[in-house]
This record gives sequence, C-alpha cells and structure tokens, in this order.
Amino acid sequence: MENNVIGEVSFKFTSRFSQLIGRNLISNPIVAVSELVKNSYDADADNITVEFQNLLSDVALLKIADDGDGMSFVDVTTKWMMVGTDNKVHNPFSPKGRRKLGEKGIGRFSVERLAKRLKIVSTKRGDDFAISFSIDWDKYETYDGEFSNLKHEVIKIPCDINQHGTTLFLEDLRDLWGKDELLNLQKELELLRPLDINKISYKKYKFSGGNVRINLIAPDVLKSRKFIDSHFITYAQAHLYGEIKEDGSAKIRVFIKSNISASKADIYQEYTYSPQNINTSCGPVTYEAFVFLKDKRLYRSLSIENKDMNEYLETFSGVKIYRDGFRILPFGDADNDWLELNAKRTGSPEFRIATYNTIGVVYITRDQNPGLQDVLSRENMYETPEFLSLKDFVNEAFNKYTELQLNARKKKERKVKEEGQKALANAQKAVAIFTSQIGTLKQAVTETKDAQTPEQRTAHMVEVEAHVSKIVSTAEASLEKLKYAYNYYKKQTDFRSREMQIYRNIATLGISAAMFGHEALNQTVESKAIINDIFAEHASLLESANGLEQLLIDLREDLILIDEKADFYRNYLRKEKQDRSRYVNINSILLNLIEQHKNAFKAINVIPSVELVGEEKDMYLWGYEGDIDTIFTNLITNAYKALKKATGNKYLNFILSFKDGVITVHSINNGQAISQENRSMIFEPLFSTYSDGTGLGLTIVQDTLLLYQGTIKLTDDFPNTHFKLSIPRHEAPEEDA
Repeated sequence: MENNVIGEVSFKFTSRFSQLIGRNLISNPIVAVSELVKNSYDADADNITVEFQNLLSDVALLKIADDGDGMSFVDVTTKWMMVGTDNKVHNPFSPKGRRKLGEKGIGRFSVERLAKRLKIVSTKRGDDFAISFSIDWDKYETYDGEFSNLKHEVIKIPCDINQHGTTLFLEDLRDLWGKDELLNLQKELELLRPLDINKISYKKYKFSGGNVRINLIAPDVLKSRKFIDSHFITYAQAHLYGEIKEDGSAKIRVFIKSNISASKADIYQEYTYSPQNINTSCGPVTYEAFVFLKDKRLYRSLSIENKDMNEYLETFSGVKIYRDGFRILPFGDADNDWLELNAKRTGSPEFRIATYNTIGVVYITRDQNPGLQDVLSRENMYETPEFLSLKDFVNEAFNKYTELQLNARKKKERKVKEEGQKALANAQKAVAIFTSQIGTLKQAVTETKDAQTPEQRTAHMVEVEAHVSKIVSTAEASLEKLKYAYNYYKKQTDFRSREMQIYRNIATLGISAAMFGHEALNQTVESKAIINDIFAEHASLLESANGLEQLLIDLREDLILIDEKADFYRNYLRKEKQDRSRYVNINSILLNLIEQHKNAFKAINVIPSVELVGEEKDMYLWGYEGDIDTIFTNLITNAYKALKKATGNKYLNFILSFKDGVITVHSINNGQAISQENRSMIFEPLFSTYSDGTGLGLTIVQDTLLLYQGTIKLTDDFPNTHFKLSIPRHEAPEEDA
C-alpha cells in the first residue's frame, strides 16, 4: 500500500497566548493578586506582603514578597515557566504538609493581568545566592514568532544564606489602585482564610498551613486598618449548621433566638438524613451560617454600636466557600447570591433570610470533593451535579429556618384563636348567667306586684332583694369577661389592622415632611427678610411705591407657597380620610398631590405628568383616601430624591389604566438609578440607599397595597426606576353600599 503520509503537525502557540490566559482570562485584578498569594502559600510561606509603592506617581509598583522555600533555576525552568505543569497534581502536599491550592498551572499568568513588566527574585532555602529574571509582556504582543521562542535571561545574585523566599516586582500596572480598590483588596486578603467562628461553632475548625500572615501595605493611599473582629459573630440571632459525613449521612441544625423567633421563645431543631432521602453527591462538607437582622433594638444591650454591626455585615455578609482553608471567588460577594436567597424572599419575606443578613462559611476539600471544580479563570465553579447537590444541601438549612418560623407563627395564631374562642365562650356564658338572673328577677318582681296580701308582698320583696344582691355580686365578674373579650377581639381583628395602617400613614407624612420641609423653611426665611426690609426702610419705601409693591408681591408668593405646604400637612391626616371608607378617585388624589408638590419639583427642573390610558377617565376604588395618599406620597417622595441627584433632561411620569377589573399604575422616573445589587432589596424594612433615608417608604407602599390585595414590583426597565402597581377594584361591601 502506497504511503500517503506527507508530514506531521502539532499545536503551536503564538506569542499572544500569554494575553489569552492572562488578562483575557482573569477579569478581576483582585482575583489575580489572590492567585499570587496562593502561590506563596503553596511555597510554604508564613509571611506574605502585598506592597504598593508610588501609587500617586507615574511609576507605581506592586511588590509581592514571601518567606517561602523559594525557587532554584531548575524549579523556574520546569515549574514556573512550564505552562499547565502537573507538578501540584503529582505532588499535592508541600514539605510543611499544606494541601497545594493551584493545580492548573496557569495561576502565574496573573502577573500578566496585573502589570506590563515583571521581575522575579527568588532564593532557595539553604542557598547563598538568589536568581533573578525579568519579563516584558509587551514583547509577547509585538513578537511574530511562537510563544516559546521568546527567551528570558536568568542571573545569579549573592545573598545571605539565611534568606529564602520569592519576591515579584510588577511595574507599569494595568489598573488604577485607588482607596476604594485597595479597601476591597484588603477585605479580600483578610477573607482569603476563613473567619474564626470557633467561639460559637458546632465544630472546632483548624486549617492546615498554620497562621499565615498576609499584610497589605499602601502608605500613599491606605492607612493600616484591620476589618477582622471575630467577636461580633457571638451577636448572631440565629445559627444554621449542616454536615454531610463520609458515609453519606447528613445532619442539619437550626437555632433561632427568642428575640427574632415567631414563637417569642428559643427554637432549636435537629434533622438527620440518610443517603436515600437527600442528595449527598457533593461529598463530605460542613457549613455554618449566622443570621443578623438589621434592627438596632436587637443590639441595644450588647457592647456593639449599630454602625459597627452594619460595617461587619457589609464586610462579611454572604455565604462563602472555602477549599482547603482558602476562599473560592466569587461565592459570597455582595453581588453573588449563588444560593438565590434574595430571590426566594418574594414569598414570606418576614421569615426568609437575605444574603446581606447572613454570614456563612462552607468548608470543602480538593481531595474529598473532586466534583466541585473551579472554572479556568478561578472566578466560579462548573455547574456539575455535585455543585447542584452542594447548593441544595446548603439551602436545606435556610428552608428549615423558614419552615420553623412559619410553623411557630401558625402555632401562635392557633393559640391566639383558641384564646379568642375561650374569651368569647366565657363572655357568652357570663351573658347567659346574667340574662338568667335578670329573668328570675323580673319574675320575682312580677310576683311581688301580683301579691294579694301585705305578708305575701313582703315575702316576695325579700326574694327580689336576694336576686338583686346576687346580680350585683356577679355583675362585676361578668362585665370583666365581656370587657376582656371585647378588648381581645379589638386588638386581633379590624381595629388593629386599621390602627396599623394609620401608623403607616403617619410615617409617610413624616417622610414627606423631612423631604419637603426645608423648601417651606427657605420660603419662611425669605418672608421674614422681606418683612424686615419693609419695616427697616419704611419711610423710603412709602416714597417709592414701586419698590414697596414688588416686596409685597414677593412676600405674597412666599406665603402662598408656605400655605400650600401647610395645607398638605394639615389635610393629610384628616379624620374622614382615615376612618371612613368610600369610593375614592385615585386619579384625582394623584393630581392633587402633584399639584401640592409642583413647586418642589419645579425647583429641580421636573414637571410631573399623569396619563390616563383607555376609555375610563375616573379611576374609582373602594377604600380609604388616606391609604391612597400614602401610596402616592411615598412614590412621589422617592422620585423627588432620585431626580434631585440627577442632571440633564429629567422626568416623572404616572400612567393609569383599568382593565379586567384591575387598576394599573406605572410610576417612571429617570433619576439616580437603583443599582443592580440593590434592586432586590428595596422593599425590605429599614433598607435605604440614602444616608438620610428611613428605609420605610416602599415597605409601607407594599403593606398598604396588601390591604387591597394589590401588588407593587420594580420592573427590569434599568436604569429607569419603573414601579408597576396593580390594584383589584373591589365594589363596596353590602352593608356599606
């Protein structure tokens, strides 16, 4: 047979290869620094320094130094310069027994991501010399040959025999490292190793490698600061724990403190699972999560300031994954809700935990969890069946927390109902006894009237007196039972609901007053100044009628504006608005409110508009006018805040329509956008993106709409702020119609 082989081929790499697996693969500079720190850990370093020099100049330098074992010339040629080396696969443990973190052999290209030029100086433990070589990554971009054809000269430098370790000098940095970026880097470096939770954890954790010290230095920009203070973990309001053992069995524990539990008592529950009733394919794993509700009342008696608690949560919140004692990014970052906790809060938000309320740690290992693999860029995991198993198992504890809280609330509601039934039964019994006694008394009085002789009448009168005495003796107890039953139901039913809504309406008035009050204050000051001018210049103004007339016109306009605002506050909580339900025209209410605030919007160059879509021009709804005031006032106030911070052509549009029995309201403005990471949290109580915000406005809108079986949602119309409200139009109740 004729030989048709014409030659051989093999893969070759152009010089652009360094860029492809450097900056094009690792998108985040913080991830790149973390990878280099992990390399130092693998080299058995006890001290690692990340130092930025001359950041305020054009010759900024990043130096990463460690006191590890260092590299020989052979190590450089066969390991550091070997792309995709499997050295850490065949030798997974360091001389100190550390489980090596890098196995893909490309982490060193983090240096290409960070800077254009690199110099390495390394001293092997026990050598009396260091080796040094430099790489200019720009040459790889301009060179036309193959990747491996570019050579780098290695030189030998004398040094102290006691010196060992590796130092990377990165010059011509590709990123701007300002204060915010450095603070984020410092947080990440401190979170590279797990938070010490051993004070209250169910297991005691000890990680290989000992106490590795990672120090960040940036004297020009960043003052020395530590974020880690593990004592605050003891302030947690709930504690979740989960463990899958090597035999596939699993355990979950949930503890909820009394001050946040629905039962108002401590809740503790433990669950056990066999491999047959839970997916444990992710392998042996342990996690612990701690819940901190953002309510400063919970921490009043503790030795911590509310602002400190908020700072700790901002730093540590999220459920983070650690493999062999080092963090896997981006799990647990502020914008990474890998467990989808925030999304699930749309149902039963009161008893579902958000990422920003949670500090959690998941512990896995490379050897026992082989199905949990990082993607090449080290910024995620492959969505393998094992990863989905891990996700479900961690979520199991959060689901149990919600289940326990809901069951406790149902139990409490049952108890309330039973107490109400008992109170009602006692009241009914008291009324029956009282009615029976009155009946007997009436019979005795009738018999007294019908008596034929004085003796008979006297005998009956004695009987009447006995009945009266008996009624008097039992009346107080009977009335107390009636009073208790009335007060009980007053608190548990419509009375409490209406009172709570009035409180919401009052809170809305306060929010609006805080927002627009300074406008009225400015006009008051101006009015006083005009009056003072009139009195101070009285004689000359009389001679100059035009000057006096203009001042009086200005004064009248300011007083009109003040009176408009005063009318708004005076009328907002009128009694008939709050306690009289009737058909209210929501279009008319909205136009009224916009008219009352038009001058405030005019001052920020905004003219709000209201558009009615469809044939129906009068949007009537059966309800309380004060409730509709509350809904629209909160929307208007929030829009004003956002628009005040924006520039350019600004607008606030309301669109009202009625179809299939539902009134729909769209509120749209192009003010300061709500960031993507905050959009899922804006309806949470006390959450606000403004330093002077109460965090109650949108929660009040949502709660008020619930009274009318209505809903509100923030649409995906980013960056606009677009709320869609849907309200079923109920007819008047029969008894009120």
